[in-house]
Amino acid sequence: MFIAASILVVLTAGAVFSATPEPPAMPPAPVVDLAGIIRPEVKTHLNGMLRELERKTGAEFVILTVSSLDGEGIESFTLRMAERWKLGKKGKDNGMLLTIALNDKKYRFDTGYGLESILPDSFLGTLGREQLRPHFRKGDYSTGILNAASIIAQRIAEEKKVALGDRAASPPATAPQQSQEESSDLFVWIALGIAVVVLFGIVGLVMFASRGRRSSGGPYTGGYYGGGGFGSGGFGGGGGSFGGGGGSFGGGGGSFGGGGASGDWGGDSGGDSGSGSDSSND
Repeated sequence: MFIAASILVVLTAGAVFSATPEPPAMPPAPVVDLAGIIRPEVKTHLNGMLRELERKTGAEFVILTVSSLDGEGIESFTLRMAERWKLGKKGKDNGMLLTIALNDKKYRFDTGYGLESILPDSFLGTLGREQLRPHFRKGDYSTGILNAASIIAQRIAEEKKVALGDRAASPPATAPQQSQEESSDLFVWIALGIAVVVLFGIVGLVMFASRGRRSSGGPYTGGYYGGGGFGSGGFGGGGGSFGGGGGSFGGGGGSFGGGGASGDWGGDSGGDSGSGSDSSND
C-alpha cells in the first residue's frame, strides 16, 4: 500500500509540474505567453503595440512562448501553429509568428509570404542574434522579446508608410528581473515541498487505516482523493484568456511557406538558420 501510494504521488506531481499547456485554438491576443516569461507590463505594452500594427497595416504578428516542444522541431511546431491560426489576411499573407521554447532554448521567426520581402531571413537571423540571444542568456526574456518585436513592428510600419504610436517608439523601461533559472529553482523547491507534505499525509492515513483495521476488523472505506486532491482547483488554473479583452487574433486566412529564421541560446556556438537551411516541414 505504501509503495503504491508513493508511486501515485510521484506520477501525479510529475503530471502537474511538467505538463506543457496546449496552445489555444485561436490566439486571444497577440501575446500568448504559455511559459510565463514575459513581465505583465511588457505583455500589456506588446499587446497594445501589435494590435495597433494590425489596425494600421493589416499585418498580424503573434508572439508565442511555450515551456517545451515535447520533442518536436521548432520549425515544424511554429509552422504548424501559424497555419492553425491562419495569421494574416487571405491574399495578402501578412502574418508573422515568433515562437520561444523555454526549456529547449530555441526560438523561431516564421513569416507569411507577404512579409518575406520586408522581413528577409537574413534580417531575422541577425535580429535573433543581436536581441534575443544575449538577453535570453541572462534570463531577461522580456527585454529581448520587446526589443525584437518593436524593431519588426517599426520596419513593417515604415514599409507601409504609417506611423505607430509611442508604444513602438518608446518601449517601457525594463527593470532588472529575477532570472528564469532562479525562478525555476524556486519552483522546483516548492514542488518538492508539496510532494513531501502529500507523501507524509498518505503515510499517516495508511498507518491510521492499518490501526483501524486491527482494532475493528472492518475495511478502510475512506477516500483520500474523494472530491479533492489535485483534480480540482490548485495548479494550472485554466479558464480566462491571455492578454485580456480586445477580441481574438488570427483567423484571417493567411498562408505561410516556411520563410523565417531559427536560433537558440544554449551554449557558446548556437547557430541561426533561415528557411534555406531549415527543413520547415520536419
